Formats: sequence, C-alpha cells, structure tokens
Amino acid sequence: MPGSAQGLAFLLHIGSFTMVKCFGPALVIIALVFSAGVTVGAEKEMTNTVGMQLVRIDSGGFMMGFEGDPLKDEILYPQGRDEKGAKDFLRNGNFDERPAHKVSITKPFYIGVFEVTNAQYEQFDPGHSRYRGTRNYSKGDDDAVIMVSWDEAAAFCKWLSEKEGKSYRLPTEAEWEYACRAGTKTPFYTGATLVSGQVPPNSWGLNNMHGNVEEWCYDWYGPYPDEAQTDPVGRIDGDYKVTRGGKYSESIFYMRSANRGGTIKVDKSWLVGFRVVLSELPATKPLPVFKEAYQENVSQKVPRDIAKGPESEYFVIRTYINIPEDARGPLHYLHNHNPDIVQCPNGDLLAIFFSSQTEGDREMVYGASRLRYGSDKWDKSTVFWAPPDRKSEYSVLWADNGTINNCSLLGVAESRPGAIVMRSSADNAATWSKPRVIAERADDQGVMETVFRTSKGTIVMPADDHNFFISNDNGLTWTSSCNAKGPAGIHIPMVELKNGDILGFGRNDDIDEKMPMSISSDTGKTWKISASVFPKIGGGQRATMLRLKEGPILFLSFANSRKPMKMIDGNGKESECQGMYAALSYDEGKSWPMIRLVSDSVERQVFSRKNKYFTMTATVSEGNGYLASCQSA
Repeated sequence: MPGSAQGLAFLLHIGSFTMVKCFGPALVIIALVFSAGVTVGAEKEMTNTVGMQLVRIDSGGFMMGFEGDPLKDEILYPQGRDEKGAKDFLRNGNFDERPAHKVSITKPFYIGVFEVTNAQYEQFDPGHSRYRGTRNYSKGDDDAVIMVSWDEAAAFCKWLSEKEGKSYRLPTEAEWEYACRAGTKTPFYTGATLVSGQVPPNSWGLNNMHGNVEEWCYDWYGPYPDEAQTDPVGRIDGDYKVTRGGKYSESIFYMRSANRGGTIKVDKSWLVGFRVVLSELPATKPLPVFKEAYQENVSQKVPRDIAKGPESEYFVIRTYINIPEDARGPLHYLHNHNPDIVQCPNGDLLAIFFSSQTEGDREMVYGASRLRYGSDKWDKSTVFWAPPDRKSEYSVLWADNGTINNCSLLGVAESRPGAIVMRSSADNAATWSKPRVIAERADDQGVMETVFRTSKGTIVMPADDHNFFISNDNGLTWTSSCNAKGPAGIHIPMVELKNGDILGFGRNDDIDEKMPMSISSDTGKTWKISASVFPKIGGGQRATMLRLKEGPILFLSFANSRKPMKMIDGNGKESECQGMYAALSYDEGKSWPMIRLVSDSVERQVFSRKNKYFTMTATVSEGNGYLASCQSA
C-alpha cells in the first residue's frame, strides 16, 4: 500500500472468533487474651459498645465451594427459562466456586448478627450520613450501611478495636461461608431454593446472609486451591477484594452460600456493606499472587531490531483469541467482542477483548492474548480484567512513554452505570498498578479504543454516548466532555489533526447513507458534523483509525455487500469490493486517495463470526467485526 507503514498491525475482532437477644441464666465468661487484645469468650451472644449484636461461631469444618446436585431452574431462571438456556452453564455453580475443598476453621469467632448499620457506622464517621438514600437505598438508622470502600470498612474495624481494646476485623471468605452455611450443604441455608423477602435467620442466628447487601471480606480474590485448607486467608495480593452474600433485587443465584463476588478495594457502591468479626486474624500464610498466562515469562529487553519492519509486502491471517470450544468461564468460547491492541516496549503485541455467554450479564470479563516478539502464534487467551460478578463491558489500552495504560469500566452487578478505573504497567504488562477510580459511576462511560496524546500533551480517551475524557496531567485526573450535540454516532475512532483539531467517524447518526464525520477545534466543547466519504456501517461493525508514524492517517472500516464500493482489490486493480478496507489520507482527512480491500489474490475459507466461515477473495474481505489498531514499527 503506497505511503503506508511497514510493520503495521491491526486487529479484527469478530463475535464467534472470538437483628437475637440473650435468654437464660448468667454465664461464666472465660476470655482468652492475646497480645492484640481480648478475643473470643465462652458466651454465645454479646452486644458491644455501639449496639452491635454478635454471635459466637464455634470451630469446625465444611466443604467450601459448590458441591451437590445441579442447580434448579428456579435458581437460574427466576423469571422462567429462556429458549436458548443461556444460564445452563451455571448448573454446577460458577467457575470460581470450584474445586470444592475441605476447610477447617480451628478457632471460634464472633460475627455480627446483622451487617453494620448506618447508625453504628456514623458513630465512626458522622459525615457518612450524606450517603443515606443513595439510589433510594439505605435510608434508616437500622439499614445496612452502603457506599463504604474496603479500606473504610477496615478503618471502622480498627476504630472499634481501639475503642473497646478488642480485635475487630472483616471476616475471611472462609469464615463468612462457614458462618453462612451453618452446617448446611445446600445452595442456601434454607435449602435448595430461596424465597426472596422471606429469609429467616440461619440456625446459628445470623440474618441477611442471603441478600440485603453484599458484604466485604478480608481476602484478596483468587482461584481456589485443589486441596484442603486450614484457616485460609486468601491470596497475599490481587486486584479485587472478595464480597459475599448477594444483594437485594437480584437473581437468587448470586445469593447462594457458595457464590463469590468482588470488586476493587476503593470501590463504593449502593450494593456493598459489611459485617464484622471479633477475633484475631488467623496466622495462616496467604496463598501467592495468581498470575495469568499473559503475565508470565515476559521479556524486559527491547529488541535491537524492534523498529525494523518487513522488507516486503506482508499479509497473514492469525487467530488471536485462543479459547477452547467448551470454555464456559472465566473466558467463554461463544461471544468475544470489543477488542483493543497495543505494542509493548519489548515488541510484544497485547490484545484484549470481552468474553461472555451473552452480552448483558455478569459473566462478562475481559480476556487477553499476547503475541510475543518474534513469534508467529498468539499465546493462549487468559483473563485480563474480571471483577467477579461485575459486568465488564469496556476496556482500552494505550502505550505512552514506555508505559502501558489500561482503563476499564467497573460495573455494578449486571447493570451499566460504571465507574472508569485506570491502572498502568511499567514492565510490559507483566504486572499492573492497583486500579484507581478516575470517573465515578455514570451511564455514558463506554470507553473506546484510539486513545491518544495531543501535540499539547492532553490525553484524549473516546467514549460512547457523545462523550470522551481528557487529562492534562498525564492521566492523574480526568474530565468528561459529554456533549449531546456531538460527536456524532457511537464507537467513534479519533485522531488529532496537525492543526490541533480532533477528527472522528461514527457508527449510526448516518448522513445520506454515509458515516458522520465530526471535527472539534476546542477539545470537544463543540463539534462540526458532516457526511464523510465512507459508507455507513451498522450492528456488528466498528471502524478504527490512527495516525501513522510516517504522517498519513489510516482508517479501516467496512463496505457492505448490498452496496459494494469501488477500491483497489487484492490483485491491485480497481474493482467493486465488499468487506473490510483500509484508507489513507495525506491531507488531514480532506481526501482519501488510497482505499484498498484488506485481502490478497488468494481465495480461501476464513473462520468468521457466529462460528461460520466466509470465502475471502480478491474482491471480498471480512464483512463484520470490531476493529482495533496499532503501529508496531
């Protein structure tokens, strides 16, 4: 392609490819004293100085995780089974509930009969009352406190410990499930099913272990070991802290004793509260940090020839999503979508994509694949971003001054209102910084690929719903530039023009059957919208665009079969073509003299969306997909 860069890498993503009182006589209390404070006595129940009721849980053992008969339809399909049986893959619980394994709890502990209430928490932090009634939840003194991060829950425990001279903390995940089950082996302590709104306390006197709010646990989230454990405390580090118990107004599947949730420790939402434990933390050694395959054996050397591109024309089709056909969690074979790609400083290519059974539920996670420098085959795909039981619908990557940055949407259960979180890697995506929230939850924050830095140093991150985000301090803080009058369309790739304007092309909001072109001269405050020269695109399609290092702008999109488009075909001749094409502009988007089909002259069968093949020819290329691009040399 004349004027194009050698070593250009672009990524095509296609869907298939991808509250109990004490009765009876007084008790003799025998207290065990440790260096950190008073711990568990012999009394069965107690009330502390903030009015919190706690019950003693004796030591014992249980099977942690999912075991037993397959789950019934009333758990998987509370509104009735759908025709496709979309939840059938959860018959034996979620993937992270396995393997079920024996756990021994060797020391008794006290645990709150209820979650910490607004009145109790506000003794610690009076200002927290401003969160009462968030989204019409948690208004009363005795309602479970919400909008509390893991760190704030831990700080409450520390405050209460210092106040009473005792050892309060969050329960470990194992303690929570042990206390919830209360000796049962069924999906709920009530048995095989649950009637929402009619959940009595369990046989050990605990309320709201199924529903009400999710509850923070002590542990970092990670996969279970395939062996028995004694007093486990989870992983030594991680991205997410465990939550348990499910919330009000959701499927009872997520309220089961074995179900695991989680989110980043700085997250606050109207779904999550906590209850406390009174006892020393077990002295058990935590499990090591769990690393995904894309993070293992990552070279930290920069190849000498990294800037060298192919010496001749190069065209190859590679499968970058490598997921087994029977995969049903954490990655899924059936529905993979919405990718991005970046070149690491060491020359590796890292691609990400969401993976799910359906597009609207909590099993949606982000996967990753790595193409190591010098290799001709992508590594197997593994998890990239997956807060448990949190829908993860959007994630983007970009390289900037030797650092790889990632922004992802942090959902609330299965719902869209998402916070944007950011993390960075200085070692070629072998490790990442702790995620931090850069934009609080809102409905218009579906971040998109083509993040770029302007000539003045501003970082621009496109998003759906007429929105994008900008940072003028290297990503430390961000502001939203949401404008109902532009840019036009959705899934809008953007570049900076040499005069400082921002150019974008959208899907939808078509003008005369053409993609809308949006230009802003004031960093997104206002937009000029007109018809582009490119044919409109629709569902299952997303364009991409980037500024090549050599200067021209590269744009990739689709010409639909009903209206073929004149362009250079795979034989180098002008023909009526359909499918994916690449276009080059040498005059800042005013004209696009070079438009060529992404194909060659070889006819072949190519695996495509919905697990089907299409015939690629000199005039026919892939007709659908979400595109992402980067320049590798």
